[in-house]
Amino acid sequence: MKKTILLLLTFTFVATACAAPRTSPNASDAVSGRGQEINAQEDLSNTQDGANNAQEDFNNTQDNAQEDLNNTQDGANNANNTNNTVNTQDNADSNAEVFQYGAAEIFGIYIDDSYRDPADPESVNRLVYLCYSITAPERRSVSIDSRSASVTIRDTRQNTRRSANNNINNIYPSERIPGACVWLPDFYYSDFLNEIPAGHYVWFAETFLIPADMLSGNKIITFSKPGLPDFERLRVSTDSVTWCDNIEQLASLADPDGYAAELNRRAAADDGIAERVRERINGRAWTVQAGGIYYRVAFAAPEHFAFFSGESRDDLTVEEFNTDTLHKQENSGTYQITNGYILCQFPEDSNNQSIFIPYALEYDGPNETLSLDLYAAFDPDK
Repeated sequence: MKKTILLLLTFTFVATACAAPRTSPNASDAVSGRGQEINAQEDLSNTQDGANNAQEDFNNTQDNAQEDLNNTQDGANNANNTNNTVNTQDNADSNAEVFQYGAAEIFGIYIDDSYRDPADPESVNRLVYLCYSITAPERRSVSIDSRSASVTIRDTRQNTRRSANNNINNIYPSERIPGACVWLPDFYYSDFLNEIPAGHYVWFAETFLIPADMLSGNKIITFSKPGLPDFERLRVSTDSVTWCDNIEQLASLADPDGYAAELNRRAAADDGIAERVRERINGRAWTVQAGGIYYRVAFAAPEHFAFFSGESRDDLTVEEFNTDTLHKQENSGTYQITNGYILCQFPEDSNNQSIFIPYALEYDGPNETLSLDLYAAFDPDK
């Protein structure tokens, strides 16, 4: 009996010692609540961090957007500055003078300030001379006149495109003025085409009637001429235009050699040459047709001449060429011999201008002959 009780106690003790420890319900709930509090705190912290991160992202986005806006604005400003620079450069380039391009070269632009339009003495127009050269290509000839050019004058403060759109340019065509270039014999001045041989050049002169106030100030002159695209690349400032008191001064600057030669041709011939010319013209008459009109000049001793003109030869009949008949003619006067001309001068009360008839003494074998260029004297295109 004692052994049974002892064994039962031992078993009970061992069972009690080996059983898992137990906690009370109140303690377990406390632990669970503490865990939930920690988790809630962690969630709050995470939420706060997320909000902070969102704010940071927003700030970064706003900063980036502002930076992009600034960069865009800077780009626009830079582009605008570039455009302004380009426009300024374009305007500067369009105002730069160009005297030579390709086959065309401008020697100068000259103004005869003494010129007045005979049909309108009160006109403000001045006679403007454009002196230039054209060079033919090496392998072909070209034919050029000296009347078809035009000039455009614009203020350098005006944009070229805007000026064209607003039609504020001033365009002046070439004008033919009889006798305008007699003092510039080295320049071709004619309505007729001049054929320039391959590889050669010719000097041309063209004249324009332009108001005086258009020829001063800060302006640019541009040019055009049919069949000559190089002409359109030329530009000259009005500051480079040369004002002259009269045609003689102009000629001495534009064509000094030609002017000197013309002065010599107009100087009185020595007595020997004068006598030889008189012997060959007195008692004779010459006739020419120019510009649809017939002209005749008759000479008589000692130094008389008579001038006739009409639409047919029948209007020019002169029965005899002597002093008694010629000096009674309505258009008559006296002549003198220069180195290059027979200068026919009318009385002071006459409205006729003096006639310069070119002549040449030539030798045909042992004989000396005289030739007159009557066409040059009456050519309306000259």
